Amino acid sequence: MGFTHDEKKSPFEQVRSLSQSSRSSTTTPANVMVNIGDDEEGEHFNFKTPSTQQTNDLDHHQESELNSNYMVHQNGTARPLNNAKEDRDEMAKALNEAVMEKNRLASQLAELAMSVVVKEKTSLQLQLREATEANEQSVQRIQSIEAELNKRTIRLAKAEAELSSMKREIESLSALVQREAEELESSRREAANWQARERLKLCMKESEIAQAELQEARKQLHLKEIYLRQLGAYNAGPAFSEDDIQNLQGENERLKGQVLKLEMEKEQLRKEAQAAKEHYEAYGTQLNQNVVQISAKPGGLACVLCI
Repeated sequence: MGFTHDEKKSPFEQVRSLSQSSRSSTTTPANVMVNIGDDEEGEHFNFKTPSTQQTNDLDHHQESELNSNYMVHQNGTARPLNNAKEDRDEMAKALNEAVMEKNRLASQLAELAMSVVVKEKTSLQLQLREATEANEQSVQRIQSIEAELNKRTIRLAKAEAELSSMKREIESLSALVQREAEELESSRREAANWQARERLKLCMKESEIAQAELQEARKQLHLKEIYLRQLGAYNAGPAFSEDDIQNLQGENERLKGQVLKLEMEKEQLRKEAQAAKEHYEAYGTQLNQNVVQISAKPGGLACVLCI
């Protein structure tokens, strides 16, 4: 709501002009009406003045009344009656009241505008304070989120570094386990080969002993057969008794059985040596495969180390 002021349409200018015209002439605009009203832009004063014809009629009417109310003195001067003075006093009083009303309305408008401005200022200050507090809370939340993000980033970097270190350590341990497994397999193979060789040597030695005993038995048998033949050639009858012959035959059978037994033991020892060699070779191959499979899994390093 605002207050508009126009110098030409101002009620003070209209009142002043009417006052001057009343002083310069004997006519009094008694029918001038002052209206105070409101519109959309503010409060204003509306003075209704008579038309030109009405003014002329009023002037003639007042002139006739004034002429009738004037008295001629002996020195030729005229004296106005008290009616004109009272009219002027009433008009001045009305003008003063209009000015006071206008000042009162202006003061009320100023107070109303000031109260509206104060209310708007208070509301804006409240909104500004709320917006500032919300902004500060948002800034604090953003700072808190940034701090938490930095902490998580640092923890993630540490975790990645630890993971890389663990991967390198796992690779190192895997290589170490592989080397140890290879060395263990080599040692086991050497031990198996050594055991197989020792058993083979023992079997060969036993076989040689059995072969020697067999040859010795065969030699003794051959000598005894020659001896028997020689005895048979010189003697027409049997030189030995039947018991001796049976004993010799029994000895011969025993020696043959012993030779056969020794040959069977020799073959058995050879088969055992071959089976032991194949067993240790298969065991070593299986162990290598297990080590490779376990080494490929990070969680299986402990199991490999336990082995």
